[in-house]
Amino acid sequence: MRGNKTKLLVACALAGALAAPVGAAAQTTTDSASHPVKEHPGQDTREHRGEALSLDCKWFRHDGREGVGCRWTPSKARDFAAYRLVRGERGQEPVVVFETDDRHQTHALDATAARDRDYSYMVLVFDAAGEVIGHTNPVRVSTRGRPDRPRPPAALPAVPAL
Repeated sequence: MRGNKTKLLVACALAGALAAPVGAAAQTTTDSASHPVKEHPGQDTREHRGEALSLDCKWFRHDGREGVGCRWTPSKARDFAAYRLVRGERGQEPVVVFETDDRHQTHALDATAARDRDYSYMVLVFDAAGEVIGHTNPVRVSTRGRPDRPRPPAALPAVPAL
């Protein structure tokens, strides 16, 4: 039953984010644990419980690689066991694109994201029993147009030859 509850939470959240028009204003509400929850029109937040994390995802190109890069705030849950980064696309089942049991691994690259698509991403936090104990709100990413290019690092002073 746990797996079905998790699938329902992910499917509802991702579907709600994908249904919202691009640039739709999010409303902030509070869930039963008094965590702020951004709510998009059509998004069902009834199943959202536990620790709330922040997530930022961008489509980019760097060193010939393209993908959607995601960063999230680390979980502070004592019973942390794993993170899962999940990608949703309208009409498709959600896909786990990254999973780790390293609490400090708070970024991932989805190199399987295709061009000219609209995706929604969210991170789920699990305990050892497989229960969802935290999550991010879904973040919508479009891979249409040109990907962002990260800024080059500031120029370093020249090193004299030996």
